[in-house]
Amino acid sequence: PLNNFWYPSIKIIAKQKMPDGRCKKIYGKPKTPFQRLLDSPDLSDEIKDALRKQAALVNPVETKPALFEALAKLENLGKLKEHAS
Repeated sequence: PLNNFWYPSIKIIAKQKMPDGRCKKIYGKPKTPFQRLLDSPDLSDEIKDALRKQAALVNPVETKPALFEALAKLENLGKLKEHAS
């Protein structure tokens, strides 16, 4: 949820060949995957509304610590498995 709703990414929109043979990359504006979906003409309004409702429920202040807690648990499980071997 953090990556999809809160962290923007930059996408390459074009590449230009330079006279010296190198490629120049042209980037679009930073957008989150959520924003890219809302801008897409391929999705129905019902799906976009459902995504908006889901985005309203995601709180980055609560989600990020929960993510780190889950990662710490996975790391501890890995360490326990190593010691058991």
